[in-house]
Amino acid sequence: MQEFGAVDEQSAVTLVARARTEPGSGHAELRAALDREQSDEILSVLLRGLGELARWVTTVEESADYLERAVAHARVAGRDDLVGEAMLTLAGTRVLAGDSVAAMDALEEAGRAPGEHFRAKVEFQRGMVLGREGRADEALAACDRALPTFEKLGDHYFAACTRGNRALIRLERGEARSTRADLIAAREGFRAGGHAASVAWMTHNLGRVAGRLGDVPGALRYFRESERALRRLGIGTAEVQVNRAEVLVQAGMYGEAEEVAAEAGRAMVDHGLQADRAEAEFMRSQALLGQLRYGEAAKVAAAASNLLAKQGRTPWALRAEVVTLQGTSMIDGNNAQRCGELARELTSMGQALAAAQAYAVLARYDALAAQAGIDSLQLRSIDTPLEHRLTALDVLARARIASGDRHGALRATQAAIDLGNRHRSLRGAADLRAAVSAQMDSIAQLGLRLRRDASRPFAVMCWIDRCHDLTKTATDMMLDTVPERGDLLAELRASQQALRVATPEQAPQLMRDQARLQRRLVASDRRAGGKSGRRAQLPRDVLARLRDVIVVQYHRNGDRLGAVTVINGQARLVDLGALDAIERAVELLLRSLRRASHGYASGISDPRVIAAVHKHAATLEELVLPRADSWLGSALSADTSPVVIVPLTHHASVPWSLLPALSARPVTVAPSVRHWVACAATHEPITAVALVEGVELSGATEIDDLDQVWARLNPQVLRAATVEDTIGAMKRAQLVHLGCHGGRRARDGRFAQLRLADGDLVSFELERLVRTPRVVTLAACEAGLLQPLPGDESAGLATTLFAASTATVVAPVVVVPDNSLTRDVFVDLHRSMATGVRPAMALFESQSRRGDEIQSTLARSVNCFGWG
Repeated sequence: MQEFGAVDEQSAVTLVARARTEPGSGHAELRAALDREQSDEILSVLLRGLGELARWVTTVEESADYLERAVAHARVAGRDDLVGEAMLTLAGTRVLAGDSVAAMDALEEAGRAPGEHFRAKVEFQRGMVLGREGRADEALAACDRALPTFEKLGDHYFAACTRGNRALIRLERGEARSTRADLIAAREGFRAGGHAASVAWMTHNLGRVAGRLGDVPGALRYFRESERALRRLGIGTAEVQVNRAEVLVQAGMYGEAEEVAAEAGRAMVDHGLQADRAEAEFMRSQALLGQLRYGEAAKVAAAASNLLAKQGRTPWALRAEVVTLQGTSMIDGNNAQRCGELARELTSMGQALAAAQAYAVLARYDALAAQAGIDSLQLRSIDTPLEHRLTALDVLARARIASGDRHGALRATQAAIDLGNRHRSLRGAADLRAAVSAQMDSIAQLGLRLRRDASRPFAVMCWIDRCHDLTKTATDMMLDTVPERGDLLAELRASQQALRVATPEQAPQLMRDQARLQRRLVASDRRAGGKSGRRAQLPRDVLARLRDVIVVQYHRNGDRLGAVTVINGQARLVDLGALDAIERAVELLLRSLRRASHGYASGISDPRVIAAVHKHAATLEELVLPRADSWLGSALSADTSPVVIVPLTHHASVPWSLLPALSARPVTVAPSVRHWVACAATHEPITAVALVEGVELSGATEIDDLDQVWARLNPQVLRAATVEDTIGAMKRAQLVHLGCHGGRRARDGRFAQLRLADGDLVSFELERLVRTPRVVTLAACEAGLLQPLPGDESAGLATTLFAASTATVVAPVVVVPDNSLTRDVFVDLHRSMATGVRPAMALFESQSRRGDEIQSTLARSVNCFGWG
């Protein structure tokens, strides 16, 4: 560290400016200079610099202490200009402490200092204080008064600061596009002056803008870049976390946003950042609201509103009050009147987005008045976050319904779903896309009700298909934006290998390492953006293409299950059982099936367990395929036509072939009608086969038999295969069979595991593939399980494969016994497919060949997914 003696005033000013470029080390240098004997003028300059840096590297309380001492020394020296500079900086600290009144008082005193340049600095700081209070129009005016002076006088630092502040004010007004231009100009100005900390903050603010514009992967990349830079400079990142929570709320990731906001709020308390703490609490209330935890959201929002009101931040307090009203179970006349008042007050303060949120609450009571209010805001959709645009379209649809314009309501719901689909295509990670689906859910359900009420089954079928998403592949994802992804996967495989041979003492740490790597993979996945493109729709002649199969496409109808059934090319609507009862029946069926499989693998055959399986299967059938329905019941009884089930995600892993009405026919579980129709149209014979054998399997596997079955195609055989070998085979072959142990990480289908020689193959690996086999068969435990995600989306091996070029996946939905039964089921399946039989029929034939009741039952725990 440089040694300092007494310095003159200009040297002190230069030292402070240099310290600003490296706040962590600069703070220490200023402290060292302060410890030397200095004049009151010099002490005032140094203390003001320390006060500015302390806001970043220590606490707000320490910053205020330094600045008050700076003011005192300036007064002793009789220097009004130094008093003004110190009071100016103190105003910024007071604002961060949540005391806007004291900040304005400090500015009032600072404004007495002479000079055009200093008056511009006062206006700049006034703009920052007003912006923090939410008084957007006044704040912008102050910035616009200050900026020309800085530019005229060549003060590039304060010009950049003013542009940065102006950008954030515009962001609150809903002007994201112009915000971005200001931030880029500010960042370049700071970069030219070597102000690394300010460059990092502008990068951070660009992340906020990206989030507002719907580019969540871009926002998270900006946040990551700024966090790294700030940490290198010794600066706390709690404010980054508050804005990360904001972006997560906008993205629909409410649970994670709540955790981030709560942690950031605690850090704010430690650093005395009361203003930011209030914003963190406000953000937490929005995250709670998104999780439908209305009581907690209202309580946290009310506390945030009180805190914000005490800080003199009226617009923020009003925004928090809107959240409390959003959490109200029913909007009555009084609440509706208050919503209108809040919306008008927020509009007058330049808080257009918050006003739109208030009008959205009003729509629950008076949709026409809410629509008129939103129209008056004249928000540009290009600058408006996705959640607001979806809400606005929801309000529009309800207003159209209220005015009797059904066609207008239909158009509004379709526009909302098309908008959501475009945003889903721009988000690489499965959970981010699913969050968009969840945000679309309200208007998707409204659109469904409109089409159901019109008794238009074909329109309902097309609507359900339009609302459904499929996971994106490497062709659509920009994975090159996360170069560490491959390294993380390799590290995860190495950790898995180490765990297999670990001692009991070593295992816990290795499991923690795996959890850490999985979290990092999830984070890296979120930074991979996507590419927009046209979305394939169902062809007009889709009913004619479904003439040879029975299709049952399910949907939620309030708290009950509904379906569109297609029989002989004709579609009808069917009302089914209560969803709660169905979930219970599914749980009981899977539980009894798992017990049966475990018992059989252990050599124990309990007839009572098998009886329980069939009992629960019959109960489930009455709820989802009622024979009492003459249309569906007669069709299921009359012939043995193949059945295509398009289930809710929560029901994708049901062993549908165990239902009595489906046990005598081939059954395919399709992710969507669109997927089934598209694959049927492009069906082609198998010409290249790869057979992959895992490790630690007991006895002989089915690989030798399958090698003989497909001998005419000279299949590629991989024994004790590695992940890269398997990936390579999947790039080339049209049909791949994997015989290996399987498993899954609880609650995260992206880490469903297929055990290979050098670690586990997970769906993250498969997302790298531009091409996947047309048919994939998995003789691996639970390989057919899919993790339900919000918005009726899913994650798992099958989901990832379907998003690429795979048409069909055959896999078990429970743990299957590692014995001859599993081998025989898959050998018979392949034997039929080798003769040209379609996968669903081949699986049905294999299941039907099982000799006794328990083998027949367990064989039906294997599903044909996709196209069969």
